[in-house]
Amino acid sequence: MANSNQLRPYEKENYPISLEIIYYGNQKFNYTIIQEGIYLSAVKLCYIETPNYFPIPDNYIIQTTWSQTSNHCTIQCYIHYVEGIPHHLICFGSNFQYQVVSVQSLFDASVELHR
Repeated sequence: MANSNQLRPYEKENYPISLEIIYYGNQKFNYTIIQEGIYLSAVKLCYIETPNYFPIPDNYIIQTTWSQTSNHCTIQCYIHYVEGIPHHLICFGSNFQYQVVSVQSLFDASVELHR
């Protein structure tokens, strides 16, 4: 029987020295920060809702690759503020030529991606 500690999700990262973050769980996710973004003034800055309450930077770009066995997918996620509202854009396809966008969250954009 497998050790229960081996089944728990965990992250491997050395940020900010390395811009790559690897998440191990049911699937493996590789996150590479392409552009760290800019944190606006507290008055203009939006936040992810609780329980993971953290600020959303402007002009943030991250590339995400995930895989299960031999199947893998890579997307690029962008966050850009337009008139004080963060727009969450996911680009996908062999050259990131397809796009979905949400003004709600990256999660909402990902739901559109899977439709």
